Amino acid sequence: MIKLKLLVVLYNRLPMDSETIQSIITAKNDISKFSELIIWDNSERMLSNIELEDLSTSLIGIKYEYYADGKNTYLSVIYNRIIKKIQNDDYLIILDHDSNIEISFFNELVVAINENPNVNLFLPIIISHNTIVSPANMCYFYGSNWKESKFGLIKSKGTTAINSGMTISGNYLKNKFEGYNEDIRFYGTDNDFMYKYAKDNKYIYILNSKINHTLNYQHDNNLEDKIRRFADVKFGFYMNAKSQNYFVYFLAKIYFFLYSLKLSISHKTIRFLLNSRLR
Repeated sequence: MIKLKLLVVLYNRLPMDSETIQSIITAKNDISKFSELIIWDNSERMLSNIELEDLSTSLIGIKYEYYADGKNTYLSVIYNRIIKKIQNDDYLIILDHDSNIEISFFNELVVAINENPNVNLFLPIIISHNTIVSPANMCYFYGSNWKESKFGLIKSKGTTAINSGMTISGNYLKNKFEGYNEDIRFYGTDNDFMYKYAKDNKYIYILNSKINHTLNYQHDNNLEDKIRRFADVKFGFYMNAKSQNYFVYFLAKIYFFLYSLKLSISHKTIRFLLNSRLR
């Protein structure tokens, strides 16, 4: 039987306020036989005993684990720790806290895994503000959105995706994947994974299922948050470009200098040109 490990990473949001966890609660009777939930809470505030009891009551019927340390642990570190906990025959599903997931996603996923046992990565179509944001095309460090959905097997080379919704085989993660680069904290972990995956795997399977998701870094209204997020996005791209070769890294530096200059002009601050990262 297929065994799914659902990893949901929270940040400054109560578990019961998470669209993703609410989706899992709705589907728990249908997926509990083959799924386990892992909640990693990166929030600054720890849950009270009453809140923990409410969560446990809501999740009755599905096995789950809850982790929290109030330290906002880097995504790369979280993913590497979870990989150590899963088994070869598991499939790890990475989820953000604000995704609306239909039961049809799990049903289609199980069928796709059974029909494609040699494929190690399954991706849904992620929609944000009526635009396909994942999967996407990637040439070295430059990405572009898909104009139309594609389904079934596609080549992994030249394809990237965001973390949310990724389903990765435990066999690949435990035996071939070299691990996430822990110098990449939050943004860029997905590109890091996709670049490494393409070196070892020829194909990805694209599901028909669509998941609505919000990309926070694209829609920040707060200037301070926008500056910090952009610095981390930029650093992630630099690290991924450097892992390919220094010429690609040089091109990425030029591209992001020009992009940073554009943002600095439009927001009337030079801080987009600085290299400060998320703390």
